[in-house]
This record gives sequence, C-alpha cells and structure tokens, in this order.
Amino acid sequence: MLGEGRIKLYCPESNISQSFSGEGPLDARMERHRQYEHFILETLVPFMESLEPLAHDMTRELLEAMGAKPGEIESYGKGAIVGVDGELEHAAIWHAPGGAGIRRALCAQAVGHSPTRSMIF
Repeated sequence: MLGEGRIKLYCPESNISQSFSGEGPLDARMERHRQYEHFILETLVPFMESLEPLAHDMTRELLEAMGAKPGEIESYGKGAIVGVDGELEHAAIWHAPGGAGIRRALCAQAVGHSPTRSMIF
C-alpha cells in the first residue's frame, strides 16, 4: 500500500519518555500521550500536507523560468537548509511533501527510492 501511495508513513520524534515509559501517575502519562497524538494528527500532518502544493507551484515556476517542459527533466533532488541552531526535523518535514509536489509537477511516477543523505557542517 505504501508503494501505491494509498497510505503515508510519518516518523516524528516520540514523547514516550513523557508518556508510556515515563514516571508519574498513569492518567497523567496517558494525557500527555493524548496531547502528543493531537499535535501529530491536528497540527503536524496537516502542515506537512500543506507543503505539497507549495512544492508543486515552485517546481512549475522553476520550469517556466528555465523554459523547460516537465518531460525534459531527467532527474531532480530536493533539499532544505537549516540554520546553525536549527534541527534536522525542520528540514525533514519537507521530504515527503516536497517530493510529492515535485513529482506531480513533473508528471513523474515514483519508481524507486534513493537513500537520503544528511550533511551537517
């Protein structure tokens, strides 16, 4: 189902140390987990999904500026820059929706996956 695009898999950092394996009353730990789940479902996922149209529009604008047609693009990459005090998660949030928007703009099918590299300077 993943390969067909029928489901998406997100892997955000967990709050398990504050919920399931944390210390304190069980009801407080479960409330912390509910807050985390609410953040993922109501904030993070919608934000990530909102980036796909941005990637699509940026790609179309770039094609226009280059005077190129989608079929003329042989390969592409996506990347993000995080400042000195930034976190890799701030760039990682772009990975799935950025790629989806670029593929849609290029009318490309995802036929394979190449490993992602992180470069830290």
